[in-house]
Amino acid sequence: MDLLDALASNTFARSVVELSLSPAFRRGHASVFDTIDAFLSAADYRGDDEVERAKLEQRLRRVVAGLVPEPADERPFWLFAVDALPVSRPNARTLYDRSFVHEAEGVPGRRPVTIGHEYSLATALPPRAASAAPWVVPLSTRRVTWHHTAPQLAAEQVLAISTDPDLPWHKLLNVWTADSNYCTSTFLAPLAACEPAVVVTRLRSNRVLYHQPPPRANGQKGRSRRYGAAFRLKESVTWGPPDETETFQVEQGRRSLTVTAEAWHNRLLTGTLNGHKQVHVVTVVRVVVRDQAGDRVYPRDLWLAVAGQRRAELTARQVDGAYSRRFDQEHSHRFLRQRLLFDAFQTPETEHEENWVMLSTLAYAQLYAARHVAEHLPRRWEEPPAASSEVSEVRPTLVQRDFGRILAQLGTPARAPQRRGNAPGRALGASPGRRRRYPLARRRPKAA
Repeated sequence: MDLLDALASNTFARSVVELSLSPAFRRGHASVFDTIDAFLSAADYRGDDEVERAKLEQRLRRVVAGLVPEPADERPFWLFAVDALPVSRPNARTLYDRSFVHEAEGVPGRRPVTIGHEYSLATALPPRAASAAPWVVPLSTRRVTWHHTAPQLAAEQVLAISTDPDLPWHKLLNVWTADSNYCTSTFLAPLAACEPAVVVTRLRSNRVLYHQPPPRANGQKGRSRRYGAAFRLKESVTWGPPDETETFQVEQGRRSLTVTAEAWHNRLLTGTLNGHKQVHVVTVVRVVVRDQAGDRVYPRDLWLAVAGQRRAELTARQVDGAYSRRFDQEHSHRFLRQRLLFDAFQTPETEHEENWVMLSTLAYAQLYAARHVAEHLPRRWEEPPAASSEVSEVRPTLVQRDFGRILAQLGTPARAPQRRGNAPGRALGASPGRRRRYPLARRRPKAA
């Protein structure tokens, strides 16, 4: 608890060990690593380590889920997002299960690839006003192992969160948003039988879907057609008239934008899973945004696919609004990296890195819980808050800046440290030996 308080109130530390200098951490610097190790150690494993970590995560999630407010009237469903976040460790040769992972590269011409681990984050997106801070509530953080892919692990997270009877959204409509990397059968097929879960993913502009096959004529012989005509996103002549069209206004800064959302119901999205053909019945939504002059704001259309048994309960406008909220998780990724040292822990133990990642997301949840009691403390060069702004609009950075004052008023239930004698250290002549070097884990075998 001291380590979580130090991390949540951190305004100066750029490495994990520097958290020992925080007033909230009342122990020595060695206790930082002891705490991370004891969060879930090898002695806690009574079977498969992934199973034990999933059990710990479930217990923590049932506590954090109480922070998520109920849906508002204009959004009658629970909203979630799932995405992957890399942790770059290119030089950690003793770190187990490293592989090539995707990482955004800002230099033109450079490949967006790094060596390290990848973590799948599932978060709840609470209701908020258009000008409010982009908060999320972390619910699940799992490392993508060598025998998993990010969409495959994300499907397991969605099932665990949507079907848990102890969570407030059990058996209620919950919408999951994801980018185009999750518009695959690896992610969609396991969720087909999950009745309350509806998935909204982006479609790449070159995807080809299909209309429903024509009805079988009386007396027609031969095999029935599985697909109808092609529905090519790049060719408007293949779309046909939309089943639903909505036009509405949104405010973006000082601009008023006109959004047109068109929906085609019951289109067929194909894919493969374990070598078998998969067909998913989805709703296709096309979103076009124009400014006051009638010009396009974005050069390309936004294409979305809505999959799930209860997809018909969402309108085209609700689908667009749900996917727009997905970018709040992108803001949380940046905050986790810059302010909560998500990828700053340098360790040769994979289990310790997983422990630290879970602690980092717990610190974020602690900041979310304190957002209503935090005060806006702008610096001299920052703009002061407007008189009409609400306390709930305080951004995560400002809550972290004021968290030390909150701790001073509330205190901590953690026990005070007790001074101990000097540790005996290693026995004379003992040597732990050289650490094992692990090769890079490759999910696909090399070509012969």
